[in-house]
Amino acid sequence: MSEPVVSVIVVNYNAGPMLAACLGSVRRSPSVRQCIVVDNDSSDDSLAELDGGVEVVRNSENLGFARAVNIGLARARDPLVLLLNPDCIVFPGAVERLVNALDGCHRAALVGGLVVNPDGSEQRGCRRNEPTPARIARRMLSGGRGGNGIDRTDEPLPDGPVSVDAVSGAFMLIDRSLLAALGGMDPGYFLHFEDLDLCRRVRDAGREVLFVPGALSVHLKSASGDAGRRTVQGHKRDGLIRYLDKFHRNALSPVSMKMIRLAARAHWWLDTAWRSRRDSRVIPGADDPRRVLRALDAWLSASPEQWLVVTGATSQVGDYLVPAASGRFRVMAVTRGARAGSIDDGVWWVGPGFPARVAGAGVRGIGGWLHAAPIWVIAQFDGAIEALRPARLVAIGSSSIETKRDSASRSERETVARLERGERVVLQLGERSGAAVTLFRPSMIYGNANNENIAFIGRWLRRLRMFPLVGAGSGRRQPVHAEDVAKSCLAVLDNPRTFGRLYYLAGSEVVEFKEMIERIFASASIRPTFVTVPAGALRVLIAVAGKVPGLGFLTPAMVDRVNQDLVFDISPARNDFGYAPRRFDP
Repeated sequence: MSEPVVSVIVVNYNAGPMLAACLGSVRRSPSVRQCIVVDNDSSDDSLAELDGGVEVVRNSENLGFARAVNIGLARARDPLVLLLNPDCIVFPGAVERLVNALDGCHRAALVGGLVVNPDGSEQRGCRRNEPTPARIARRMLSGGRGGNGIDRTDEPLPDGPVSVDAVSGAFMLIDRSLLAALGGMDPGYFLHFEDLDLCRRVRDAGREVLFVPGALSVHLKSASGDAGRRTVQGHKRDGLIRYLDKFHRNALSPVSMKMIRLAARAHWWLDTAWRSRRDSRVIPGADDPRRVLRALDAWLSASPEQWLVVTGATSQVGDYLVPAASGRFRVMAVTRGARAGSIDDGVWWVGPGFPARVAGAGVRGIGGWLHAAPIWVIAQFDGAIEALRPARLVAIGSSSIETKRDSASRSERETVARLERGERVVLQLGERSGAAVTLFRPSMIYGNANNENIAFIGRWLRRLRMFPLVGAGSGRRQPVHAEDVAKSCLAVLDNPRTFGRLYYLAGSEVVEFKEMIERIFASASIRPTFVTVPAGALRVLIAVAGKVPGLGFLTPAMVDRVNQDLVFDISPARNDFGYAPRRFDP
């Protein structure tokens, strides 16, 4: 639906620059006609960046969320009202998906979208069951973790809108006439539980609450800059008690209600005490959520053609690829590490499940997808790639597909099979998504402190000050620097000559195996020392070492390749996209 039919109500209390970023994201929605900010006596400069297109109501005191919403409701003019927290960024098309879901179900009167954390994980409370006394008791006993029966975020996302008991008040759309008929939000709640209360009253009125997984927003949970956790948790405790008094009093005896009240207060005290000790250990200078929200708004303001997904963003190639790509694209860097949730210099670090959620939000036609993780891992992203329809799909395999095909090592042959399977998946994904595919098979990669080749040998030499050698060590090698592989990924993106092609990537210099080790000795300032070892004995030693956790990549078959040439033709890469790798310098 393109016709403007939505009035947005944002309750603000010291949200700082997040408020303008939030409104900027939702005002890009064609369904939005009116934006109302109800300010609860903020003491910061939250309102300074707002323009005349936003209606502002200034309260002389902090009235709480529910009362502020009702003030905004009195000014709303459109048939639908969107309640939106000021620390939310709305994805393109999200509001329209909420509107369409409401239009598509005549019994529905309130809908909520998929609310995620900055790392892309679904936020707890995004979709919920009715908080019955039994469920609340389990939640308290579980410390707020899963298994309490209220939160449903551990369940798989549905394919489309589904009926639920409650959705998050951070991003919910409701029929204005029904909201007015219900008397607005219950002003008896100051903060927390007012959204659960509203969803319950909508259901009691015979209407449905829908959860719409394709309507995506990012929520930071940090809008009220100077509201202490103890205060917020106190409001949550009071909201819980009011909710139970209002909807479950008949199911509880006076003694049971008193016990729940005592448990709620005890839970509040223990939670705030523990959090206080934990928060005191947080490293100062952590990423400012207000800056993060503004950066997210800037990131999402770019068209999908400027988006580039990088899987394997913290791999040895990804370490060079992500910063290099950020100068040309908005990079969605996929990682399982601690960086997920941060955003800086056009790079948004997210968890592995987020690209599929973005695809579910209707995003199509992104600029590209670069896969720097082990190539067989790409199968985990097949649905997201097919749906997002990247213009380009570039994946990094390995020259091991040739050098280890006939290996005596079963594990190496299995690796080759995974590499071949991964390449087939990439080609199939290119056909299904319409992406132009380029495949790379790099030789021995170096340049990263954690790789299993040159860096591992360097660590070995620094510890033992010697290297075991079989024969003359005359097998020729072409080590390639990880940065040269990363540059190649970017060099082929806009080059039609590389579409549908496979390239070997190796260094510009061919060196014998022994000389390669000598250079690694020199880089560590250690005098080269080689110990000649019979091939059979070295195979046994390596087989034993390969059993050590973290050294599984060591196989006896490595011994057989010490005197074999592993050299590749890089002239097609030179001719097609100007590939110019460096000489070997560990």
